[in-house]
Amino acid sequence: MKPDFQTITRAELRAYLLEHRDDREAFYAYMDKLATEPVLAVHSPQILHL
Repeated sequence: MKPDFQTITRAELRAYLLEHRDDREAFYAYMDKLATEPVLAVHSPQILHL
């Protein structure tokens, strides 16, 4: 039974996708999550002051 790709977290979906690499529906759901969910970016102050 497949999980509900819309409700699971990105990490859960990634883990599912790694175990089911041929599941296109999961792949596209993962790509949608990557495109729509913000990713936390942390920058070092040293990098910003080059």
